Amino acid sequence: MNRISLFVAAMACSVITWAQTDMTDRISDPDFEQEGRSQWKTNSFGRQGNNVFPLKHGNYYREVWSGGTAGNAYIYQGS
Repeated sequence: MNRISLFVAAMACSVITWAQTDMTDRISDPDFEQEGRSQWKTNSFGRQGNNVFPLKHGNYYREVWSGGTAGNAYIYQGS
């Protein structure tokens, strides 16, 4: 196997490993339970606590309801 083939194989393995990395444990307040105290940055997202989504985890989820478009809405964690 030449150097280029070895390099390509190594890169492919690293990409596959990266793509399958579960980052769920790094999410702070994934259930949106800590209103105002969590690290979620949002614009136009409202906190909703109904039972329309029976598979949700926790009591709340975030949604945008604006008549068809999300506009400039965003939601993320980080700085």
